[in-house]
Amino acid sequence: MDREQDNTQEDGPLSLLHRLRKKLIVAIVLGAGIFLAISVYSDFDKVAKALVSFKLCLLPLVLGLAFLNYILRFCKWHYYLRLLGVKISRGQSFKVFLAGLTMTISPGRFGEVVKSLFVKMIDGSPIAKTAPIVAAERFTDFIGFLILSAYGAVAFATGGKVILISTAFTVAVILIVGSRRLAEPLIRLTGRVPLVRRFTDKAFEAYESIYQLIALRRLVPAVALSVVSWSCECIAFYVVLEALGLTGCAGFLNAVFIYAFSTIAGAITMMPGGIGLTEVSLTGLLVKISCENPIPTSLAAAATIIIRLCTLWFAVVVGIIASAMLKDVGDAEKA
Repeated sequence: MDREQDNTQEDGPLSLLHRLRKKLIVAIVLGAGIFLAISVYSDFDKVAKALVSFKLCLLPLVLGLAFLNYILRFCKWHYYLRLLGVKISRGQSFKVFLAGLTMTISPGRFGEVVKSLFVKMIDGSPIAKTAPIVAAERFTDFIGFLILSAYGAVAFATGGKVILISTAFTVAVILIVGSRRLAEPLIRLTGRVPLVRRFTDKAFEAYESIYQLIALRRLVPAVALSVVSWSCECIAFYVVLEALGLTGCAGFLNAVFIYAFSTIAGAITMMPGGIGLTEVSLTGLLVKISCENPIPTSLAAAATIIIRLCTLWFAVVVGIIASAMLKDVGDAEKA
């Protein structure tokens, strides 16, 4: 009996999170490799000097803006839980949300579905019911980034095709998911495939959740919150530029476009955390868009490294700390 309980614990949510965390090593190596490659390409010595010149007094502001982004996104997460009738305390919900940041380095951040495992551990809610929240979060965030990128796509004639295609895809998803007449037949059709037939019931359960979450009357405020929350990191990027003395070369709206569009580019690649194309886009667009007052590639690379450390990798650190705190919750539930 004790052995069975031990096996249950080993196969539980915390065990799965532990296995997922092992992928952090790969992501860290990949991220470090990208930083090194950008530094070497941009002249390693000059990049190092630029990093040393960063005004450390502005670092708390950059990290504070990143954390404010998490708080605002948590509001959306908790709101979605309430919509689906999941009632866990706001404190536990906040810990679960922050723990999900560990999976910021997963492709498209969809690894944050680990939050559903924690909710099941605390509340007993089926994963199929709450996992669509992560999809709704990513979907509304994506729309938010499209809105933040719109200005730059027009003003700089950059990324217009990417924005248009992404917008068309977004509209198609809204129309299909928002119509039971379109979505439910598609689920039934998919259910005829032998390998996925046994998941049809869960697919319908998940659809019921996503249908509630992205209904137009709920989609609009959620997207608005996404725009505000991710604007915090866009502002953080601008502060990084200020700390390197680059705001005279790249204005605020430029910074918003560069950060938002680079995030979209990284998300489309489905690389862990958008690693690779996000960094290349941040550096390249900084140099390209500041053509009237050229930004040296070394400074652009330094700004990229700093903002990624203060957003992507800061989120991972916060997530690890929060998930460690949730172990106590797991022990309490099993007791």
